[in-house]
Amino acid sequence: MADVDALYAQFLARRVSINRPLETTDYAMKDFDLFDPEDNRICFGQGVDPEP
Repeated sequence: MADVDALYAQFLARRVSINRPLETTDYAMKDFDLFDPEDNRICFGQGVDPEP
């Protein structure tokens, strides 16, 4: 994913229910989760440079 921040903002603007908010993880990903109407969890994310 090229711009997970922009996608997250688009979902929020459309009032999509987010299961896990956007966060930077300790495994060098910036990601968030949501559930689709059939209750499938979908995770969107992008890699980030790990902090030293």
